[in-house]
Amino acid sequence: MTEAVARLTNVDGTRTLLELVQSPALRRFVQVSGFKVGDDAQFHELGLDPEAAYDRASYAPLYAKLDGYEASKMETDHLVRDAARRHRFALTRIHPGAVIGDSRTGETTQFFGFAPLVQSLWLGKLPAVPGGTQHWLPLITVDFLAAFMARIPETETIRVSSYTLLDESTPQLAQLLGRVAEHIGVVAPHRRLPIGLVKAMVRTGLVGNKGDTEGLTFIADRRYDASPARRLSKVMGLSWPSLDSAITRCVDFLITTRFGVQPAQPASLHKIAGAPTFVVGDRSAPEVVLLHGLPLDADSWTPVASRIGGRQLRADLPGLGRSASVGASALEWMQSLLADATAPLLLVGHSLGAHYAMELAIAQPERIAGLVLISPAFLQGKPPSIMRWAPSARLAARAIRRGHLEALVSGDSRAITPVLDGPVADLKRLGARARFGQHLADAYRNRARLQEALAKITVPTLVIHGTKDPLIANAGLAEILEVSGSGHFPQLDRPELVAEAIEKLRTRVTASAARAA
Repeated sequence: MTEAVARLTNVDGTRTLLELVQSPALRRFVQVSGFKVGDDAQFHELGLDPEAAYDRASYAPLYAKLDGYEASKMETDHLVRDAARRHRFALTRIHPGAVIGDSRTGETTQFFGFAPLVQSLWLGKLPAVPGGTQHWLPLITVDFLAAFMARIPETETIRVSSYTLLDESTPQLAQLLGRVAEHIGVVAPHRRLPIGLVKAMVRTGLVGNKGDTEGLTFIADRRYDASPARRLSKVMGLSWPSLDSAITRCVDFLITTRFGVQPAQPASLHKIAGAPTFVVGDRSAPEVVLLHGLPLDADSWTPVASRIGGRQLRADLPGLGRSASVGASALEWMQSLLADATAPLLLVGHSLGAHYAMELAIAQPERIAGLVLISPAFLQGKPPSIMRWAPSARLAARAIRRGHLEALVSGDSRAITPVLDGPVADLKRLGARARFGQHLADAYRNRARLQEALAKITVPTLVIHGTKDPLIANAGLAEILEVSGSGHFPQLDRPELVAEAIEKLRTRVTASAARAA
């Protein structure tokens, strides 16, 4: 944030508000700043006296030393305190730590402070811990902060008061990053770099989001006294939420919404075959399981899922989308995903997802009510030679860009297809392209085995494919639906037609199961 923007937003905006509220009816002015300005130490270290009269000119040099955001917070705090002294109105200053999501849902609209660190970890762009062993990022949940603020006008009796509001149980930064890294399935950084050097690296784009250094201003090298806020929260009847749970829920929200780019949905990260996996739906009682193919993700099923019934479960396949890679086989992953499922399952798999569906149907046919295989890669044309051998496939996949995926999905490399926004973003993750190539090679390696297995499958099976992407192998006893004019992605081209076919099969197998019971 530049000096001009920071001053216009924080300083001038607050000055305007102060002018508007100069009225005998004003009971109390509540100012929210940041935890670093709560005890005046930072002011004194920079040669400023917040108890003296506010002078705008004295803050101009500060913007050359600090980021615009941090400098404007200090200036605004001084401005408000000076106005309270001159006009003798009641003032409460609240100094929160880095605000994270709601302790119950993880939901947040703030994507600075904590979120950029999580995102850098997620993308593999945080090679070192910023700061030394004493550095930490004090956290506070947004719901607790809101509840505390809302009760101040009715609870506070001191004319001028100040509260630093943060959870002292927040671990040191290295430990915090370690917990987050374990939860999302990435390697935590162990090396350390000075904050100043990290800021320089961010400015040049070597780490994190290029130019976004504001999040680093929330990292502190000393502890702050939150005991007055603790005492007042008891008077208010507020209980502090569990910080560990709140961090987990906030991280889940950030990952599942791709850091606020996508709408929230009932999704979270689950440990599947030992690895964090993006899951939508209830794993304990699914009836319909939707498994995506390349280059898509679980969200790509939305147009179809909204048109079919039954309790649904979707997941990003291992190493793709928002799921971490695993050492487990496709069968082991499926068994882990559906370990708690008891109802007969209708498995719907597209392309690579058809491979995963087949593995469970082969191993545990008694659990399967029916199969829908959409553009099953093992029944269609072979991939290019370079994508059939894992080492060359991993290497070649590193060159994949959005244009390649657009050409595959829409037929136009210059198109911008919304369903690819998420998968393209996920390709920025460390190793994501190599995993893409590995999946292609694995799928080719299993072609013959899956073709043979399909011929022996006895559960009701429907194969759907586009006329532009024909089957070249025998589909056994499966019913076949051709979608005219469609290619490898009929569920995207004609979601209503594909959903209707799935729903017909679901109704049929459900009725059959009811008669058998």
